[in-house]
Amino acid sequence: MRVFIVMDRCLVAYLRKILLASDVLHSDETPVNVLDEKNRVNSQMWVYRTGACEAHPIVIYDYQPSREARHPKRFLDGFTGYLVAKDRKDTILFNDHLRVENVPATAYEYVVNGRSAIEWIMERYQIRTNKDSGIVNDPNLWCDEHHNPEYILNLLLSVIAVSVQTVEIVRGLPKVIE
Repeated sequence: MRVFIVMDRCLVAYLRKILLASDVLHSDETPVNVLDEKNRVNSQMWVYRTGACEAHPIVIYDYQPSREARHPKRFLDGFTGYLVAKDRKDTILFNDHLRVENVPATAYEYVVNGRSAIEWIMERYQIRTNKDSGIVNDPNLWCDEHHNPEYILNLLLSVIAVSVQTVEIVRGLPKVIE
């Protein structure tokens, strides 16, 4: 894996355009201490990364002077995919016009194939193009063919509900005595 540190604004703008065209993005922020001329300022480094399935992952670090929400909103302007944010899993950005809010933390405790069922669904329902054949796998086409454009959203909402209920059932089971 090659790592490049890029300072050229044109190249960063180009990489941001590619990053925002991805189906899934991961985001996180962390405080950084910066010494300015007069005093010490607590700033933030926002990190945006393409999904794990990308052939050529892109990571962009976006330095900002504060943790204000306007910074990621500006950076993510035009993004229409799924956003996975560390420590902020209560909101799923479904597309430009729709987000699922107030997702209970317990919904992520139900695990399928080594990850939460919610994250599994989000990965499985991405639009993908096979790099060898060029064949596009777009789950939205199935929804259109069956006149059910809300199918993927309803599936996601069902998985959230089932995950929460399953965790509650498992927590309610009696302890095993050996």
